[in-house]
Amino acid sequence: ANGLIIPEELPTILSLIYSNIPPIRK
Repeated sequence: ANGLIIPEELPTILSLIYSNIPPIRK
């Protein structure tokens, strides 16, 4: 169950990446 374990850093990293990516759908 390695893929099911989500580290606490993941949401933060995704948030930063999401902020850098221009919103395609509004």
